[in-house]
Amino acid sequence: MYFSLYYPQSRDLWVFYMCCFFFFVLFLFLCRYTAQKARNFVDDLKIFCMKDKKHELSAHVEKIFKQYVHPGLYICDLATGGGKSYTIGKLTCEYYPKHFERIIILCVQNKLIEGMNREIEKFINQPGGLKLGEKLVIENNTEVILKAVRSGSLQELLDEMGFQIEQQRKKKVSVAVLENRLAQVEKLAKCMNALVAILQDDSENASLLEQIQAEESRLRYAVRDFFANYKKHLLITGEVKKVGVKTILSRFPSLERVYPQVNYASRKVFLMTVHKAMLGIDPILSESVSIRDFCDKKTLILFDESDQAAVAMRDVIIGQACRKSAGFNKYGKGYHGYLQYLGLLSAKDTLTEKYDGTLLKESLEKAQKICQDNWERKMGDILPYKNIFLADTKDYSSYRRGVFFAGPTFKLEICGGEEHARSFICYRAGEKNFILAHAENEEELFGKYDMVISLDKFLKLSESNTVAVKKFLSGCIREAFQKRQDAFRNETDDREQYLGWPTVEGEIHSLLARFEVVSEKFFEQQLLDYCTNRKNLTVKMDGKKYKVQDDSFYMHGCRLYQEELDERDGLHRVRLSCREISSTPEKILYDLVVSDKVAVVLCSATASSESVISNFDIEYLMSALGRKVHLLDREDSRKFEELVEATYPSRHQVEVVPLEHYMFKDCRKEHMSLPEKYKLMFCEDAVEEGLVERWFRLSRREIFRKASNADEAVFEFYRIFQFIEAYHWFHGHDDIHSMLFFQNRAAQAYEKQMNVIACLIDGSYKQKMKNDDHVEDVFESGLPDWQNEHLFMSNSLKDVEDKVLKRLSDGSISKVMLVTAYGSFKAGANLQYKIPEGIDYERGDNWEEDEHELKKDWDAVYLQSPTSYLSFNDDSQEQAFDAGLYRIMMSLMMLNERSWLTPNQVGHWLEEAISKKCIRFREDAVAMDKAAWAQTMVEQAVGRICRTKNKPLSTYVLYDEGMTEFFMGDLGDKSHTKEFKALSSYIQGHTEIGGDSHASAEEVKLHNDSQAAQCKLRKMREKALLFTPHTYEVEYENLEDGSEDLSIPYYVKRAQIMNQYYKQAIIRNPVVASLQELDEQAMMVPFLRKCYGNWERDEDGSFCQHPVSPASVRLDVLMKNKAIHEHFERNGYATGWSSDGLILHPEILMADYAGEIGEEAFKALVLRYTDCREEQFAHLEDRDYELADFVVLNPDGSYKVAFDVKNMNPSIEHLDREGDMPTLEKRQEKENRLGCPLYTINMLKMPFESMDRYEICGLIDEDGHVQGDAMLKIKSLIES
Repeated sequence: MYFSLYYPQSRDLWVFYMCCFFFFVLFLFLCRYTAQKARNFVDDLKIFCMKDKKHELSAHVEKIFKQYVHPGLYICDLATGGGKSYTIGKLTCEYYPKHFERIIILCVQNKLIEGMNREIEKFINQPGGLKLGEKLVIENNTEVILKAVRSGSLQELLDEMGFQIEQQRKKKVSVAVLENRLAQVEKLAKCMNALVAILQDDSENASLLEQIQAEESRLRYAVRDFFANYKKHLLITGEVKKVGVKTILSRFPSLERVYPQVNYASRKVFLMTVHKAMLGIDPILSESVSIRDFCDKKTLILFDESDQAAVAMRDVIIGQACRKSAGFNKYGKGYHGYLQYLGLLSAKDTLTEKYDGTLLKESLEKAQKICQDNWERKMGDILPYKNIFLADTKDYSSYRRGVFFAGPTFKLEICGGEEHARSFICYRAGEKNFILAHAENEEELFGKYDMVISLDKFLKLSESNTVAVKKFLSGCIREAFQKRQDAFRNETDDREQYLGWPTVEGEIHSLLARFEVVSEKFFEQQLLDYCTNRKNLTVKMDGKKYKVQDDSFYMHGCRLYQEELDERDGLHRVRLSCREISSTPEKILYDLVVSDKVAVVLCSATASSESVISNFDIEYLMSALGRKVHLLDREDSRKFEELVEATYPSRHQVEVVPLEHYMFKDCRKEHMSLPEKYKLMFCEDAVEEGLVERWFRLSRREIFRKASNADEAVFEFYRIFQFIEAYHWFHGHDDIHSMLFFQNRAAQAYEKQMNVIACLIDGSYKQKMKNDDHVEDVFESGLPDWQNEHLFMSNSLKDVEDKVLKRLSDGSISKVMLVTAYGSFKAGANLQYKIPEGIDYERGDNWEEDEHELKKDWDAVYLQSPTSYLSFNDDSQEQAFDAGLYRIMMSLMMLNERSWLTPNQVGHWLEEAISKKCIRFREDAVAMDKAAWAQTMVEQAVGRICRTKNKPLSTYVLYDEGMTEFFMGDLGDKSHTKEFKALSSYIQGHTEIGGDSHASAEEVKLHNDSQAAQCKLRKMREKALLFTPHTYEVEYENLEDGSEDLSIPYYVKRAQIMNQYYKQAIIRNPVVASLQELDEQAMMVPFLRKCYGNWERDEDGSFCQHPVSPASVRLDVLMKNKAIHEHFERNGYATGWSSDGLILHPEILMADYAGEIGEEAFKALVLRYTDCREEQFAHLEDRDYELADFVVLNPDGSYKVAFDVKNMNPSIEHLDREGDMPTLEKRQEKENRLGCPLYTINMLKMPFESMDRYEICGLIDEDGHVQGDAMLKIKSLIES
């Protein structure tokens, strides 16, 4: 057979075989074609299904954002890639205008404003929706004037000014003032035109831009001045009765083209940067408005990239603080500020009565009386002398001691270094000055001086008296302001009248004008802050509005006073300078939300981050605002995450690659050599030629030359090794065309080093070396100037767009690694690029249908372990040092508010900063905040490769293993991108959990929370019990809003109300599943959240490491009694402790909770077994507060009998504590005050006899049975 195939007689058979072969090949082709068609069909089906998911995702995001139409604070932490900007743009045009009178969108960069504006313009001018004329993009002042000059609008405005003056001249009226003002405007405009012309040729000239910024401010104020005078001119001539914005614009139409914000009140939608909203909008024809002023009507404020907005707001606050404390202004607080206000008080008899009659004089007299009383209580008959001298100039070191205050209760004495001497203000009889002395304690100084007071108390006294003056002056301002408003409203209800509607600023100026003081601006600034920057929480409860004291840093800010010696003064006077942070981003949000007119939306993938360094303090806001805070629903978040992932390409995968955090163990220079694993990553030829070894020796020499210590050198090598491994991975993977390299430092910090390493790895060094270069000479004179074509370094988005993204899109570069810093592109920056021809990619579900317009994400990203958590660098420039110090002050206090740091730790790091030391913050206690901060940094960086649905087959995420510790905690329930979720899952799945720093940090927080809660409770009780017998000294607060119409000071009444709400809160909720369970009543006690912690407990609720249980507080015995048990259930009091959730701190349970359940148990028995009705059985209030727990009232309201209830442990002996007033003596004093008998009741039967007939030792026994004799005695006392 085989043989016959080759013979002609077998040709037919041969043809048959050939046909079989042909059909077999055809069959294979058809099979392959059909398979390809089938795959295409499957892909088309998947895309079709994805399109369903895409529309479902869009509808889901829209549904979430449609919920934000009621006043409150909304936290929207949807991950990147869900179309949030598109949804905001759509709803801003179609939906939100139906619910809000004003919509404000705030971004952290102009680039983001432009992007958001483009989204809005897709939907604008639709039927029934937002119109183009209702939207206003508010740019910074410099950009506004540059556009006006370049467009010719500024010149048109000048022409209109001249024309209108000419029109007035024709009416035979004097226009000299207007001509003078116009001449000033023209002069400044001419200067501006010249500067802009120079800028045209030199756009990067930083000093020129600064000059333009300064000139813009002068020009704008000159324009304001012209129109202020033009308005006066029209009113004086009687041409118009009221001058409105429309009147001005009808005569000066170019004004709105020069300053688009001039008619802002007629607009509905505003887009601006956070920076602009904080600094304020200047409408030219009226007073400036800022974010604080946007609560006058129903408003939606949307913060895009809200966590970075918080940082931006702090930056503005710090900048404002630096300007306020510049020059001599830093002496405007404390004692020297108080002396200025004393000058106002001394002028009371010389003021005109044309300013609201005698109100101002009467107010000053009241303020003077309070100041004198306060001063005499602390200083006796010593006068407030002007000068303070140093006791001994030799005692003055370069370190400036001082005092740090944050709110009413937080105080630190700043000593510095090894010194422990405190500062005291002293006085010697016969002298007319004070003396500043330093000593360990005041006893050391008593022999030398006739009066000694610690510096902190002296400053507190000065501040208290200053507040007294401000309070009464602000009362005059409020009354005058209200009268002006009423009068204006009677004439017109149009608040848009230019320079007509009364303002607080105007009233402050009017009041201070009566005093004719030189430092008018000084007082105006301080009074405006006092009038507008309220320090209390406003809580509505039971139909009433309460001002609840919040002692937090967020509400009160902080002040750092320092001693400064005037060396130019021959007598060496001492002045007390002050750096003050008077507001916080959290307080601004609070004020907006409590207006009940504003909905604030915090929108960012990391909006719910628990780090206070990189976000708003969400925990504080939830505590202060209670149920006004709305978190994203867990189910909404889960569904969003699923829908986003469903729009990804089905074959797309994420590969996570850990890079070793390599650190030399032997820090000696001569013992450091290039590890073999990294040597193998270099080009083989470079290794064989010895170039790699020569490069390493040179680098080692230079690193040790520049490093301040060996540890710093080791750290530099770690950075280099990370880059070597990352670039080797990038070079070795042909499927990586684009890679982001995120590091902590600026991109250019290692530019030369990285270029050399890249060339040695990919072999391109061969093209860089000149023909006559010898290998031995390459690194002799330092690193060569090699530029690697695959490496690009920049922190500028514009740079990257022009030089990288465009070239990636057109295919002119096929492979690039972009090295940049974390902070450069985290704020919603879009780094995706158009897909070039011939590149393989996986297509996901896109809204873009045009194939040529499709964009894709980067193929890989490297993430260095974030390190710059909280640092402070010594800077020789005073302004930079001040800004850094302010930032440290804020950061330390925020960490203290969250109980990550104790006051002592705050003091330590503050002293380090004041000493101008370069510090790197390291505290184990802040591990959880640092982890949340690092996660935010990493998630934002990963988000840069999650901007589209078009991906490589594999996205590579390379990470520094040094960041492992940041991912050991719970990442929460928020949504994450597929890439970030893969990273966090990989880290947690490939890391053995050893000693957990998070666990130790939690323990520290529990302890710090407990200490802080106890401190705040003690302060609250001291105020509430001001009129009860006590042995401790009380700091009097003679001045609080609302105190005039009460029988006791308002701050005492407020503390009593807070204490009652606190008692009710803890008896109802000894355990909560989460802090969100605490009801509205908990808002009356701002620090209540600090009273709870996640303490480890047994199944019965007992503490594992503390002798605290339901039995130790006698709850188990009390609940055995039926009457008590029913009373607790009826009133919503807890009858047991759950073993899960957060529980009150042990000290609170043993003291406050135990006492409160004892009181309620007694009340239950009295109401059950006596004829006493609940309205007769009352708590004491005002001056009698807590003289007893309960009092039985006679029909005429007088006291019949009082009871003091104890829930003491029968097995422990109870004696008076050392230093306390003896029980019998205290009871006698209370009885004298009450005017009725006072009985002490022990709830449980005690093993000892009563001390006298006024003590009843036991109402129930250990089985909960009522003791008949004891109950009968109580019944007879009540009913007799």
